[in-house]
Amino acid sequence: MDTLPKADGTVNRNDYDAYALSLMGETEAPEFEVYDFLIFYTVDIDTVNTADEAEAADVVYAQVTGIDGGGSPGR
Repeated sequence: MDTLPKADGTVNRNDYDAYALSLMGETEAPEFEVYDFLIFYTVDIDTVNTADEAEAADVVYAQVTGIDGGGSPGR
């Protein structure tokens, strides 16, 4: 994601980072539900190589309050 939403922003559910997910062993698109929490890393994922670096990285948290549209990913 190039630009983080501000305050009560909107995020396109198809803008997830497939490369970052693949680094975690995930091969399928994520599904989102209302009340899920999302984490947006504010650093390049390639700079996070250890659990300590992940914990120290600047992140922004968001909670899903609604999902528009149908189809996958999401519901």
